Amino acid sequence: YSGAANHSEHRYMSKVRWWVLLLCLSVVLFVLDYITPPLVEFPTTLVIPILLATWFLGFLPGIGFAILLAFVRLVMEFWEPTFTPIVGSVNTGIHLMVFILTAVLTHRIKTQQNRVSVLESVLPICLYCKNIRTQDGTWHELESYISAHPEGFSHGMCEACKAKHYPDLSA
Repeated sequence: YSGAANHSEHRYMSKVRWWVLLLCLSVVLFVLDYITPPLVEFPTTLVIPILLATWFLGFLPGIGFAILLAFVRLVMEFWEPTFTPIVGSVNTGIHLMVFILTAVLTHRIKTQQNRVSVLESVLPICLYCKNIRTQDGTWHELESYISAHPEGFSHGMCEACKAKHYPDLSA
């Protein structure tokens, strides 16, 4: 129980650190955007915190970051107007679309990466002899494979075997 609590606390602290890092990175990028001339397209670098937020914190935080950064960028447009309000609003709309697209595509890549990891862990087993095929194409007996790779297996007992071998415990 204590291990689970420590893992949960570590995971929480990790997320808090990511939020702090992403907020600090965003502030730095906004400051750099503010001090660069208007012709320098610095706002495109704001995709970096959105990408990181989506990858490490999840889809909804990534979308939230996309909306927040686009809104802050809009406020900056009106703070020191270099363009007309219409141009500033159009720029913000473009930023918002690019930022949300960044979050969506990053989430899709992360999801596909997780699916590939699951598929890579699937072991092909012969239907008849129960031998296991490894990635190099060779076949190994189930018991020898498990002995050589104990990290991916655990022991257990199904209810039918429990009733058959330990009838006094199955009641």
